[in-house]
Amino acid sequence: MATLISCQNLSKAYGTRRLFSGISLGIEENERLGIIGPNGAGKSTLLQILAGMETADAGTVSPRRNLSVAYVPQAEVFPPGATVLTALYDALSGMAIATDHDERDRHLDRILDQFGFADDDRNKEAATLSGGWRKRLSVARAIVREPELVLLDEPTNH
Repeated sequence: MATLISCQNLSKAYGTRRLFSGISLGIEENERLGIIGPNGAGKSTLLQILAGMETADAGTVSPRRNLSVAYVPQAEVFPPGATVLTALYDALSGMAIATDHDERDRHLDRILDQFGFADDDRNKEAATLSGGWRKRLSVARAIVREPELVLLDEPTNH
């Protein structure tokens, strides 16, 4: 299997509070990995470093060339008035599929079906969904772009 991303000797602190130091790991294609630790241990920060959203104080992160990464935050905030469907449309912005409306709509229908959204759910406001359905929508927003690596920050069993 090919390595998607690896890191060597990562360290991160905020002020005098060290979150972690000396973390090294690699993530291979088709691998599933869980990071477990107490609250405040830096799990979210580590995922954000791997996603390129945060920088480490020390160490190196080496993603595979042109690696596409999706990060699903603990609690995603959807824009006011966003519906299930518009939340997915927004996730596709800038992609070639976004300009071919028929192909885009078929792709979105497949994703929504895979995540259990009924036809009448698609025009519901994202903010009115239950926590479990909002998490599903967040994961669907990540998957719709077909990334090679998905980083789920505190996924639930929904």
